[in-house]
Amino acid sequence: MFSLPDNCKITQAVPVTRGVAANGDWVCLKGYKKAMCIINIVTGADDTELTFKISRATSVAGADAAVEMTMKNFWTLYNGVSALPVADAMTKGTAATSIATLTDQSTSHMIIIDIDAEELPNSTADYDCLQLVISGGNAAHTYSAVWVLYHPRHAEAHADQLTAIAD
Repeated sequence: MFSLPDNCKITQAVPVTRGVAANGDWVCLKGYKKAMCIINIVTGADDTELTFKISRATSVAGADAAVEMTMKNFWTLYNGVSALPVADAMTKGTAATSIATLTDQSTSHMIIIDIDAEELPNSTADYDCLQLVISGGNAAHTYSAVWVLYHPRHAEAHADQLTAIAD
């Protein structure tokens, strides 16, 4: 039987937050091939967008941080009714450096961002750490996010043995 906690590392990206900007916790992909960020959002009475970006760095301390990594694979589900979702079909987004929520009031949204660890390094640095960065919004918005790191790099490794919060 497949169990998500036995096969993936699940860790907090951003705790439940009411309000505006936040920088999430850094996670390290040295032991994993893939990372998925799952974001839940409830917008309030104000039509102000929340914007989500991914930063990358060479350590969980944020060394050599670079903002606005292009997110090649993400999906959105907007405008579900907070108390009782009326739809669950997600829409695949087009590659972008940021994702902004719609400004419809009093609805819930979900964003899934899937990142391949091979996308992180570039010509200037061997990036292997990720952080979710949130801007915009207002005190009427509530959001939270988790990281799911999966596909351990070594076949004998188990997700429960690999850390995501240390280099």
